[in-house]
Amino acid sequence: MDNLPPPVFDVHCSEERKKAKQVLTISTSPPNHENIISRINHRNSFKTLQHTIGYILRFITNSKFCRTTNRVLDAHEMEEAMNIIIKIVQAAVFVEELERLSLKTPVHKSSPLASLNPFLDECQIMRVGGRLEQSTLPGKTSSNFTTTTPSWDY
Repeated sequence: MDNLPPPVFDVHCSEERKKAKQVLTISTSPPNHENIISRINHRNSFKTLQHTIGYILRFITNSKFCRTTNRVLDAHEMEEAMNIIIKIVQAAVFVEELERLSLKTPVHKSSPLASLNPFLDECQIMRVGGRLEQSTLPGKTSSNFTTTTPSWDY
């Protein structure tokens, strides 16, 4: 019991205690895709949600590499935030389809996406094919294909 530090309310702290550095410990858990967006107060504004996710991603990056940035989000950070939001919504709504596509198998014929030729792009975002897929245009990339999100308000 003698090893315990003095209580926080002790006004007679030692000099050693005053010089001690504070350490912040952050505990994380696997993401819960079902409620992560609802936990962010985005006031039904996609722009606010995208900026919030962007600043969270910036905080994670700055923490890993001991950097600080006090500027507005750039286009790359906004795109990353958009991709994260799309992945979260898709993971919550298209569970079976994403699982099958990640195993490189076609989606089940009863899926509403079956006729749209869905595929996973290099960022693991589900996109759907279409007439563009059959064209002979040079420079086709996965960003030319539409992402899939539910038709209802998420």
